[in-house]
Amino acid sequence: MERTTLWLMSSSAPSVEDTRGGRVRRIHVYLNRMFPPAATLPYLVAYGLAADFGLQAIMGRRPLQLTWRAAAAALSIFLLGLLMRVLDEFKDADADRALAEAGDPRYLDRPTVTGAVTLDDLRLLRRALVLALLALNLPLGFPYATPAFLAMLALLWLSSRWFFWPAISRHLLLAFATHNPIPLAMLVYIAAVYAQDFGPPKVDGRTIALLLGLWLPWTAWETSRKIRVPADETAYETYSKVLGWRAAALVPAACVLASLALLTPVLRSAGLGGIPLALLFTSGALVVLTCLRFRFKPSRERARLRPFVDVYGTTVNLGIVIGLALQEGVLLG
Repeated sequence: MERTTLWLMSSSAPSVEDTRGGRVRRIHVYLNRMFPPAATLPYLVAYGLAADFGLQAIMGRRPLQLTWRAAAAALSIFLLGLLMRVLDEFKDADADRALAEAGDPRYLDRPTVTGAVTLDDLRLLRRALVLALLALNLPLGFPYATPAFLAMLALLWLSSRWFFWPAISRHLLLAFATHNPIPLAMLVYIAAVYAQDFGPPKVDGRTIALLLGLWLPWTAWETSRKIRVPADETAYETYSKVLGWRAAALVPAACVLASLALLTPVLRSAGLGGIPLALLFTSGALVVLTCLRFRFKPSRERARLRPFVDVYGTTVNLGIVIGLALQEGVLLG
């Protein structure tokens, strides 16, 4: 599954030169194809910082502080996202090959299918990611930050195992229910790092609204990327196949509307200015209009909802980080 892939690079198959390279070269090809750092690194780092800065703002901390713990945690969000992507490769290897053999265009050029990267390469990458995460997070401290990280790592390990339960592996909605909360767990981890720095935040409506509002774009992304017109359906299980394309098209729109409804009052109470909120509403409106356009006039091209959801998620994350930083100032410490 493409759980944490935010933007795919070119869909062309890897060249012969790519597949014949050494291990480092093969991993480089894999990253650029399945988890391009130029897109995923700023997105996921901003996801972590948006939660940390947002918590500081609603708790009345002025100016904001970018602590070494928060920086390590934000980088860890990127590494955790990449680890999720790699773990998915092991879960999905056989299914991806079967879909490619069946002619599904989304899987014909997968690096694990074409041989551009091997599972041994990915085992090495998995080991390196775990070591890097441990090095970043073990020094964060007790009783909040390090235990939260260890719980997050255990959750990822469990997610890589429970998918093999046949009832989950064969049912898209069960897989969604068990895996989609993982990005929310990442925000809880960020809140624990905040608690390590400044003491436990007050858990009230604003705190919950902030975290849920940041998480819902992930739900919109997860559903938007698995919607097709009936003529394009294959053996690959999509939300449009399970829910019907008419209902499935409304799910990303509903998630974005809920995210806007949660974030708007919280960000206003934190004093965020009008321009970031205007950008947030504009990008959210584009998602809703695109979903409605597909719902009432479906076509293969209009089924491409995910790019618009990507824009909304990016606007949320970067808008909160940049907007609050410019408004309140940021001290390093």
